[in-house]
Amino acid sequence: MLVGCQKSTPHDGNAEFIVITIGETITEEFDVVGITALEMLRKNHGIKTSFGFAIKCIDDVCAESGYWWSMYVNGKKSSIGPQSYIVKDNDKIELILSKK
Repeated sequence: MLVGCQKSTPHDGNAEFIVITIGETITEEFDVVGITALEMLRKNHGIKTSFGFAIKCIDDVCAESGYWWSMYVNGKKSSIGPQSYIVKDNDKIELILSKK
């Protein structure tokens, strides 16, 4: 099965979502998993994307001038984007505004 073709099915579970920008860290707890990281992020934040699903802005913080949003799952850099990653029980998802 192709990773991008996975179907999200919400179900009970626990996940932690952390958004780190320059000077601010937001930590959120969720009791539903089985959805994509992008779907989870959109529950509490305004998201702007570019080039399809690449995250450009989270709320009013935009990746500009050599910055981008990198995603880590359980402490490891993700090789897929938040639109494809299905959040699992006890996952810790981090989106970090990083310099390229």
